[in-house]
Amino acid sequence: MRSRILPTVVIATNIFLLMTIWYDWRFSYFSLDDFNNLFWVQRVSGWSMLWHVVDPLSDFFRPLGMSVYWILLHTAGLNAWPYHVLAWTLHALNVGLVYLLLVRIVGSPFAAAVGTLLFGFRANFGEIYWNFGFIFELLACFLMLLVLLIQTRERRSYLTISLALLLTILAIKAKEMAITLPALLIAYDFTQKRNPDRKTKFEYLGLAAITVWFIRLELSAMPTDSPEQPYHMDLTFLTAGRGYGWYGDHLSAFKLRWGAWITISALFFLCMLYRRERRGIFFLASVFISFLPVVFLVNHRGEFYWYIPFLGVAGLVAVMTDSISRRMQRWVPSAASTLGLIIFLTIAGMHYGRETQKLHEVVSLQRGLSKEYASFVRQLYELPQPAEGETIYFRSFPENFSSVNLLSVTQVALHRTDLKIDVVHEFPTSCRYCLDFEDGKLIRRNQ
Repeated sequence: MRSRILPTVVIATNIFLLMTIWYDWRFSYFSLDDFNNLFWVQRVSGWSMLWHVVDPLSDFFRPLGMSVYWILLHTAGLNAWPYHVLAWTLHALNVGLVYLLLVRIVGSPFAAAVGTLLFGFRANFGEIYWNFGFIFELLACFLMLLVLLIQTRERRSYLTISLALLLTILAIKAKEMAITLPALLIAYDFTQKRNPDRKTKFEYLGLAAITVWFIRLELSAMPTDSPEQPYHMDLTFLTAGRGYGWYGDHLSAFKLRWGAWITISALFFLCMLYRRERRGIFFLASVFISFLPVVFLVNHRGEFYWYIPFLGVAGLVAVMTDSISRRMQRWVPSAASTLGLIIFLTIAGMHYGRETQKLHEVVSLQRGLSKEYASFVRQLYELPQPAEGETIYFRSFPENFSSVNLLSVTQVALHRTDLKIDVVHEFPTSCRYCLDFEDGKLIRRNQ
């Protein structure tokens, strides 16, 4: 569908949705995950942080994402605004990359715009918009999309393939979920029937080496797996089916049994196989492949995990939109552009209204938490500097805090790594820092 107005409307609509994120979450502060991550990077040097990124044997937790924390802590301190501006900018870049990928694979800017529209603003990603602790998802997704964009080039050189392999390693160091990237690249080549040549074999050899490296590193660093741990994985077909079903339910308005979701996906695959719709097969496969690292988790599921796999959903929507728009161009060629504009604006309006309504209560809760955390940290920062190695006693504190979070936020707020904390029901007879947090006020009760 071609129109001078349509591209302008598409761009303006996506900019509006992205600006909505910036405006609606302008209150964002640090979360508990942020305090814990800042606690750890406060204890390492810049050279050490860089070494964890480049060292293939380092088992440091997500070193690329943690490096972002290190840089921001030493440039912006506890000013939360730069952290969130970076996160929102990364999301905007991801929206642009999704659009470019869909245009290249589907071949229709209009269809790509519809698919991208659904990715740019979603209630499923409300945690990501608010919590900078999801910088790992944003970074990993950004690097994965760049690699996929390189993979979809008609001609690839050894230089671009080497760059893709390097970005794949960095994506994995941003978040482990990116380990699915080698499978995604091979799935793209397979579904698009790209004939393997020497360069492709070189790439596959590199991808195999990366996969083996990751598996050996993870096995060596993996702690004893307990069923009570948040990241406990139950590697069974039943758990996988239930996992896919859970994510299917939380993406749509339907609440189906997991078997129904698997059946629908299988029928959809057979339909596309019959129609030889290779683009759709790739996008459907990408959803299932991208979820593999988290679908076996039984104690830790969240809608935010849709962020990376959503490329597949956006692609499926784009493929179906392209099919419909081609028919419209045959049936009403003179009015196709006008109808396309009306349809796009209708979809955009319905999508915005639905997602905004779903986010209303979430944003209200997040605003309250941000206000409480900001007040608590500001009042901690204003305390007189404690003596070296001093213990700070807390009798009451923000509701969601644990003793681990209290230690993190205390050391980060006071820029100290030597302080200790203790949670007590009654203050000791002699303490210089006996703190209560009541009605948003941090009260120092000297004993």
